Amino acid sequence: MALYQRWRCLRLQGLQACRLHTAVVSTPPRWLAERLGLFEELWAAQVKRLASMAQKEPRTIKISLPGGQKIDAVAWNTTPYQLARQISSTLADTAVAAQVNGEPYDLERPLETDSDLRFLTFDSPEGKADNPGLRAACFGADLPGTYSCCSTLPEARGFTGSASPVVQG
Repeated sequence: MALYQRWRCLRLQGLQACRLHTAVVSTPPRWLAERLGLFEELWAAQVKRLASMAQKEPRTIKISLPGGQKIDAVAWNTTPYQLARQISSTLADTAVAAQVNGEPYDLERPLETDSDLRFLTFDSPEGKADNPGLRAACFGADLPGTYSCCSTLPEARGFTGSASPVVQG
């Protein structure tokens, strides 16, 4: 959850950041108009999709947890994070992702149908495999703006120990 709260201002050449979501642009780059157009198109489709789902009556779904416990949830409303919070605040704080029907699932994404749910913590093998790549991708995405350097793809197992002094220095 901490990633959602740690956004930094985006520093692009020709943009002066005022607040988190506003920027003063003298002449926007050519690529920005294309990306904004695509975003607006996708946003409109998502709003339409979610509005049609909100018109449906709330539907109760059954969520199966490891150990045989079953929990009732509301389709398109209840998230794995909410269920983890219901079970234990420690579980909610330590979970890095969820597995729904064997597939990786974001903790904030609403559940859609009856499912088998498993929480992945950093102690689980799947959590360890997923988490360094996620951290490396987030860190790599922030490097160009923060340190004015180029971005490369992260290694499969995250950044190496030899890169640590360079990054911290």
